[in-house]
Amino acid sequence: MAIVEVGMSSYARTSTRIEMLRDRFVNLSILAFGLIIGGFVIRGFARTTLGGQTGDLLAAPIIGLGFVLIVILTAVSILGFLGVGPLADVDNG
Repeated sequence: MAIVEVGMSSYARTSTRIEMLRDRFVNLSILAFGLIIGGFVIRGFARTTLGGQTGDLLAAPIIGLGFVLIVILTAVSILGFLGVGPLADVDNG
């Protein structure tokens, strides 16, 4: 049985989509922060137990992934601020 929503305006669909994108943006921001912090924790723990170079080698990909995610999120937020990206507000009145 299919549920069909009748009467939902295009503004309501767009507004719902933007809210979902903002929720995903926040979740990805938290993930990026966690990757950076986790990378430094892994680096510190590995340096004390396995040696300096091994700690750096284990933490570098995690910190790098967090940094790349932050760069992407910054670009998306700038595009949204300029009104071009997926996070741009749709205000029809």
